[in-house]
Amino acid sequence: MAIQFFKRNLIKRSVFLLGMIIALSCDDRNPQEVQKAYITLQGQDRIAVLDINAGEVIHYVDVDFTNIGDMPHYIVIDETHNYWYCTLIANGAVLKFDLQTDAMVDSVFVGNMPALMALDEEREYLYVSRFMPMMGMSTASQLVHKIDTQNMTIVGTINVGADSPHGIALSSDGNTLWVASNQASHFFKIDTDRFGDSSYQPQNFPIGSDVPSSFEINDGFYNALELELNNDDTKLYVSCSNSMEVRVFDTVTGDSLNTFSTGIMPWHFQLSKDDTQLFVTNRMANNITVIDIATEDVSTLSHSSMDMLHGCALSGNDDLLVVTSSGSGNAYVYDTEKETLLYTIKLGNDKTADPITNGHLDIIKRAIHLFDQLIVSVAKNSEKGQVLFSSNERIKLIQSSVSQFSTIIVDSFEGLMVDHAVKHSAHAAIRGLRALSDFEFEFKMALMNRSLNDDVSTVFL
Repeated sequence: MAIQFFKRNLIKRSVFLLGMIIALSCDDRNPQEVQKAYITLQGQDRIAVLDINAGEVIHYVDVDFTNIGDMPHYIVIDETHNYWYCTLIANGAVLKFDLQTDAMVDSVFVGNMPALMALDEEREYLYVSRFMPMMGMSTASQLVHKIDTQNMTIVGTINVGADSPHGIALSSDGNTLWVASNQASHFFKIDTDRFGDSSYQPQNFPIGSDVPSSFEINDGFYNALELELNNDDTKLYVSCSNSMEVRVFDTVTGDSLNTFSTGIMPWHFQLSKDDTQLFVTNRMANNITVIDIATEDVSTLSHSSMDMLHGCALSGNDDLLVVTSSGSGNAYVYDTEKETLLYTIKLGNDKTADPITNGHLDIIKRAIHLFDQLIVSVAKNSEKGQVLFSSNERIKLIQSSVSQFSTIIVDSFEGLMVDHAVKHSAHAAIRGLRALSDFEFEFKMALMNRSLNDDVSTVFL
């Protein structure tokens, strides 16, 4: 089977939640092009393998090893040697799989919430960044690892000195690695030959002129998320989720070259192979911003069911765009030339809770001891997914479940949660965290809500 992957030279383009390959069928009787996408399903500890030409799931790959939530996060694919790699946030491991059979062949433990990766196929090295840290994490989340993929061993680390070096991009010659701190508004230029040198401090650049000069300060002004290099490695693109933009920098001087506005909370993005278009998923705007880099013209792709957009990837010839929505549990396949939606592929259950669950009741019972009055609100969002019960029916179900508590009001709302809180003169929003995977979204949403109304605080239980 001939396998191709969209690439620049021998350095792999990586995409959050999505790695994409093109596989040509060997069945001469019925030749059919199969274009595959690998999508991590954090809440299910599985990888979905899709045929995006047919708009369907081919199969799932199980990565549940500890039975407590390993949380697969990111995939890169090595077409030269026929392997793909996946990070597990909670488990702390990087897994290696056979590209032909999707069977796991090796792994290495790096710890400290491995997140994004950059792959040097020619030299067979894998570079691993860190997840956005929860509050209180410090030096443990400042490391970048270098892995020899032949034997899956760690050959060196770099401590950049800033929390959560998350976004990552590798130059096409493999000599320079770029990482950006999600917490401190700085990005770093790393000589890949210096991994393992404890005396080495990578060169750093501020994302904006308004940030502290020290990269040890978690200012949170920009919250850099993903990095991409253009074809000749002269420009570095940085998605800034807090400032709602993608910034472009000169890779020699670190100077800012351009800024493209996006939707609310830009997350991951893809640069077309000819460097003419930028596709950006907007986490809280529930849409995709498409930017013509030359003219700076902007268009928007959206679908009514989109909720909490996450990863995105372009196909081998850029004719298809795949984006994932962790809120709806869908993958969406777009024709990039016509900007039309071709397929909506269901990957798992969305987060719309129909009847109230024991988890909800546990949060409610704990929250009533913290506040004089508790308002349990049902979000009206009929476009989020199919639900068993209407909003009124869900309200009645909740009321019957909490009838023994005199300080609870059950209500429903549409629109922004902070506006609903102000309507009820509420000063805190209670959010339940089931696992670390919830925190990534919840923390970002809390920051966004605070920017909309700083009188409403978020309390996690």
